[in-house]
Formats: sequence, C-alpha cells, structure tokens
Amino acid sequence: MELYPPVMHRSHLAALAALALVLACLAVLLSGPSVHAAEDDSSTEVEQEIDRQPVVEEDGDGTSSGDRSEVETIAPVDPGGTPAGTGEIPERYLRGTVLDENYEPVAEAWVMTDRETEPLKTQEDGSFEIPLLEDFGPQDGRNICAWKEGLSIGRKWVRQLEGNLIILKPDEGKEIRIVDQESGLPIEGAEVELLIDAQSDRSGGFFDLRNFASLPHEVLISDADGKVRIPDPEVSEDYTAEVRKEGYVKRYVDHWTLRRRDQVSLSQPEELRMRFVRQDGSPHAGAQICFPWYRKVVTLDEDGWGDLPPEARWGFWSVQLRDATTQWVWTEVDEGRIQPGAELATNWRPRKGRLFVQGDEKPTVFEVGTTAAWEGWGWQEYMPSPVWNHEAVDWVQVDEDGHFELPSGWQGEISFLHVRRVGSEGVMLSQKLVGDGPYELTLSAAAQVELEVRCPRPELLEGASLNLYGHETDHQQDVSLAAGRASVRLPADRYSARLTLANSSVQLPLDDLVVIGLDMEHVFHFEGIRTITGRLTAGGKPLFPCRVDLRTSRGFSTRVETRPDGSWSLDDAPKDELRLYVRPEDKWLTPVEGAYLWMPAGTTHFDHDYQTATLLLSLGSFPANRLEGLRGSRRYRDQTPRYSPLNGERQRLSSTSVELPDLGGGPTEITLLPGRVTFSAERSGVPLADLEVVLAAGDVRTFQVDTLPTTLTRVVVSGFSQPVWGNVSWEPIDVPGLQEYPGFAIQEAQGARRAGQIDDTEHLLEGRWRMRIRAPFWAQELRAQVGHGQIDTEVLIRGSQQTIRLELDETDRIRLANASD
Repeated sequence: MELYPPVMHRSHLAALAALALVLACLAVLLSGPSVHAAEDDSSTEVEQEIDRQPVVEEDGDGTSSGDRSEVETIAPVDPGGTPAGTGEIPERYLRGTVLDENYEPVAEAWVMTDRETEPLKTQEDGSFEIPLLEDFGPQDGRNICAWKEGLSIGRKWVRQLEGNLIILKPDEGKEIRIVDQESGLPIEGAEVELLIDAQSDRSGGFFDLRNFASLPHEVLISDADGKVRIPDPEVSEDYTAEVRKEGYVKRYVDHWTLRRRDQVSLSQPEELRMRFVRQDGSPHAGAQICFPWYRKVVTLDEDGWGDLPPEARWGFWSVQLRDATTQWVWTEVDEGRIQPGAELATNWRPRKGRLFVQGDEKPTVFEVGTTAAWEGWGWQEYMPSPVWNHEAVDWVQVDEDGHFELPSGWQGEISFLHVRRVGSEGVMLSQKLVGDGPYELTLSAAAQVELEVRCPRPELLEGASLNLYGHETDHQQDVSLAAGRASVRLPADRYSARLTLANSSVQLPLDDLVVIGLDMEHVFHFEGIRTITGRLTAGGKPLFPCRVDLRTSRGFSTRVETRPDGSWSLDDAPKDELRLYVRPEDKWLTPVEGAYLWMPAGTTHFDHDYQTATLLLSLGSFPANRLEGLRGSRRYRDQTPRYSPLNGERQRLSSTSVELPDLGGGPTEITLLPGRVTFSAERSGVPLADLEVVLAAGDVRTFQVDTLPTTLTRVVVSGFSQPVWGNVSWEPIDVPGLQEYPGFAIQEAQGARRAGQIDDTEHLLEGRWRMRIRAPFWAQELRAQVGHGQIDTEVLIRGSQQTIRLELDETDRIRLANASD
C-alpha cells in the first residue's frame, strides 16, 4: 500500500524541488548514461507518472514505518508575515474582526482560511488582515476560521474583502469517550487532533484529493477512562476530529457525527484484500487505486489484488483507478460491495464519435473529453468537473470531419462526453454516453457577436470584463473589453451577462443577451455605479453585529456587515432598486422571512429604525429540577400581508425560529420585534405547554414558559454494554393529560402512533399507553441484528422517570423483563 504525501507549503515544495534537482544532476554525473532511462523515455505519460508515485513501507498494524502524516500540522506565524515562499507582500488582503458573544473585540485569536492555512493572530482591537495567496475574483470566496482558547471555533464563508465579522461564543467543551470497537473498553492515550477542511488539489494524475489544515490547538489525549474534552460541536462550527492510537486504524470524525454521539470507537486493522479487473475479467495489473478522502494510494499486484486501507470497509466515494490504459471513477460503492476477496470491475473503453457543428465554424476549433458522473434528482455531479477542474480532463481536438477518438480520460459506471472550444474553460455541450458508440453529438450554430457596453462614464470600463452564462447550454465565457467593446462567438442560447470592473470582485448584472445563431450586434446599457451608506437601528439602538443581504431584480447579490454604530456602506453598487434583507446576530431582532426593506433606485443613503417590544420571560413551576438550562425555540410570525415590489403579490410571511435564552437564573428581559410569538422546545426534546403571545410596538409584557408534566420514558435491552437500536411506537389508551394539554396531544400522540427509538428518552404524559415493539434490533457491539418476535402490550406510565427493560430468552425471542425500575 502507498500513502499519499502530506499537504506541504510552497516554501517546503520549492526547497524540496531544488534539492531533488541537485541530487538528480549528481546522480547523472556519477552514473553516466543509462539504458533504463532511455527505455523510460519511450513509455507513456501515464506510466511515467505512476512510476513517480512515492512508496511508503507500512508496518503490520497499518501504520507507516516512515512516520508520514496524512495531515500536516501548520506552525503558527506572527501577524503581518508574508506568505511562505513568496518573498513579497501580496497586493490584496482579507480583512475583518473577531468578536465575542457580547460583541467585544477578541485579541490574540487565531484566524486562517481554507486556502491561506497559516494561522495569524488578531490585534488588540480584534482585527485581522490575511494576505491572499490566490485570486479573490467574482467567482472566488474564502471560508474563514477563527478560534481562541475557551471560545468556540467560528467558521464563515465570505465573498467580500473588507468588514468580515466572526462571532466566537463561550465553549466549555464536550466530553467524548474513545473505546475499542470490539470490546467496548476505554482506550487510554488516544490522540485527538482538530482539523478544518482546506482546498482540495490534484496530484500524481488524481483529482479532488482532500486536504486538512490543523487548528493551532494542542493535541488532546484521552485519560484512563478513554475520556477527552473536545470543543462542543453544538457551539463550535464545522471541524473534524482526527482520532488515532498506535495499533488502531486512524479515524476522521466529522462535525455532524460529533454532535450526535458521545463515543468514538477505534478498530484494529483487518485485512481487506480485493481484486480489480476489467469487464472481460483480465486483472488491472500494477494499477493504482486512489482514495482521495484519505489521500491514500494502493498499488495492485500482477493479478489485480490489493490491500485496501481499513477506512474503505464502510464503503467509499469517488475512488479512482488509474493505469496505462484506464482512468476509472467509482462514484459510490456501498458497504455490501466491499468484502475480503470480492471483485470490482471497470468497463473503460476508448470513445469514438463525430461532432456535427451547425453553422460555418470548423470542427477543429472544438475539443472533447469524458468524465464520470453521479446522478441525483434531476442533476449530475461530474468527476472531475469539466469546468472547475478542467485541467484533470483529457481533452482531444476534433479533426476536420468532426471525428474524434479518446484514447484516455476519466470514465465511470455513468459517463458523460463534454465539448468545449479549444483552450477555453466553458463547456458548450454535455451528453450522457449510452452504449459502446460511436457517438454523435450536434452543436448548435455559433454566431459572431459584436458586443458594446455604453456607460455615462466610459472611464469605468477600462480593464473591465464580461461574464456570459448560457441558461440552456451551461456555456460560460469571460470576455475582456477594449474601449467598451468585445467580439465573441457564442452558440444559440439566452445568456446572463455580468460586468466586472477593474480591481473589483463585484459582478454587476446587465440585461440578458439572446443569441439565435446569426451574426449580430448587441449593446448593453450600464448606468454606472454608486457608493451607498446607511444606518440600521432597533428601538434607537444600533443593530450590530448585523449582516445585510442586498439584491436587485436583475440578479445582483452581495452582502455587507454593520459597524458598531449600526452604519454600513457598499461601493460599486448598481443604481437599480435594492432589496435589503436584514439579519442581525440577535435573532430576536431578525425580521421574518420576506420582511424586506426597499431602497429606491439611485438613492445613496438609507437609514431605518425598527420598532421593538419587550418581553419579560420566566419559568413556570413544573418541574423545577428539570428546567435548569432549558433551551427551546420561538416561532415568530408576522400575520400582516405585505406588498412585495419584486413580484407584485401580497403574501403572508413565514416564521423565523430562534433559541430561548437560559431561563434557569430567573426572569430574563428580551427586546424583540413586534408580532405573534409561539414557544416550543423541539430541539431539546422537552415538551412545552401551548404558549403564545402577541406583541405590539412599545409593549412590555411578562410571560411564563412552562413544561408539561411528562414522564421521561426509556426502553432498553438488557445484556448489552453498548446501545441496541430498534423502533418502538406509543399509542394513548387512557391518558387524562391529553384533554388538558391539547397542543401536546395533536403534536405528539393523539390520532396516530408516536414513533420512538429504543435506548432514547421519550416524554410521555402520565397514563396508560399501548407499546408496540418489533424485532430484530441492531446491536452495536456485535455489529449484527439480534432478537426476533414482537411485543404489543399496555404499559402504565407514571412518575418523573421510568425505564422499561426488555430481554432475550433462550431462543432470542424478545420479552418484557419489567415495566418499571
């Protein structure tokens, strides 16, 4: 098995490249001419690239004896440093501020992006300035990550260079347990490293190789009970935990899994040897299998056998096979197809066909290439993408008669053929491959289109460019303007046109362009740009932090952040009417979806003050010991229909949800926008009484939030140390509380059976319920189904807590052990 080299910085790569060049020269001088080198020159490009793959010896436990790490730990650098290996300060920076939950600056917080992965520290005022290593144009953005000890990990996708805000909240952490998968016993000394996703890359002929960047956080070590405290995934955002221990298979646990589970199991390496063959049964001798998620490569033997990485046992996605004649992608392989001794077959073959081009263009101006594809509900995901990852596609130019033959290129169980203009980055036609070919493709006639952009201030167009995107063909083309003019050939379609000014990352929409296949001229009228300023307040107080999404009816879209005084500004804005969707960090002050502000065309300043109401919230009386730390959600509905200038219709606005504050410490004052407020506790699983209040502007109301008198009910299966999963349904037979609390009855139980899960806690009103359970169950520690039969019986639910135990008899039939603890 081979392991892909770790992600390295440009400075490291440059140094290694220089060292390799010196060593290569010395080797040539010392060894003289080589017959083997001459033979290598005659080999195919694919074979040469495979030969260059690094070989890493592995120990019997599946770990690398060379101590290679799949994820490089990035050392912190001081703020203001230049990008590694560049030797100069870049011209563009990504700027913003890190704040705490009280919106105060956070100094000495670490900040990094998914592309600029060397962490920097914020200044005393919480500000940061990240030098950009790559372009930040209209099609680009960054995923910013910020973190500081004791605070949460914050992530945010941004499309603007200035004024980016990241909010960090207190994070007390979450305790998880690392255990042996087979025995369930705790693992002491397991290491947990915190990672974030970085930009994927291509290497060695493979594509979409996943990259991680390490957070500047100490590696966590599990104690004698296997316990370790990680950032709370309910508070911290979108990180991955790498869990490792010598003698076990390394595991990457994503953020979503960490939210749902309190335990991570590690397995010891098991042999997973499989064979890879062609459709005719011949082996893929010497081929390489790449697992891009783990950056691992397996080299097959002469009979097509290979030892797969242990992570592959649970199935895999976008796994790539490559040899001298084949480039194949399995877009999705489930667990059932991954078994020791099993075979996976490819059906790669050269693709032949003919491209018919309507109009007077010659076929030789076009080229074709293949990709694998995964088909969803009415859409496709190409692997690799012929647009965003077009360098990974093997493009072949069409001959004068339109014929083509593709001797290489990525294919899969579903394959597509793509057509583009030679050397361009926009695909003009994509066609699914059915059968063995030859295939026929017809490309609509392209027209010579003379474009002109007219503007009252022609100097704005110096260095500007147009982006054209076809609605039907998905054809995309960027055109540079010279004195406001450009000439381009386009297939028949309706195109969205966007103008990008020099040194700007904002795309300004123009009118659509309709091309019907005939040579034509078209004039775009661009009214120019404006700088907009404004201020947003609620009850006279600044709305900060607050994000404002701005849109026009012609497709312009951007966002800005308010400053501490509630002010905001936007450069390079179109002169059209703007729709503002205001989204404060304080969700109680968020207008409901659809409650937009409208800024007239040509306006350069816009202030708005939202009217507010005050709600004094406190907890009810039942039961006091279960209300501490209660967090629920409120549904806020504005019942007043509004007129929307965007579509001219009167619509009822939808609701907006927000979490309740912690009410355990006594009454809490909340400032919110007027409207109807309904309380629930769906996220916490604690049922609330049916509560609703209507607030008008200026109201000050006192209100109590109360839970229902329910019994915490749990069904468990005896005899297992790890959870046993199955379904249980509850049907009310004689439950007096259903009449007293009709809201709970409708939502939870009345009129239908309530589905639940074995080993989970359910909230049931006291009374007599019918419990229905059907085996088999899934036993986690056995990784197999257990039990058979069913239980259909009445159960009396009472008290604050109740546990119902099941057991398996000598024939593995399920039965009721007891009805209560």
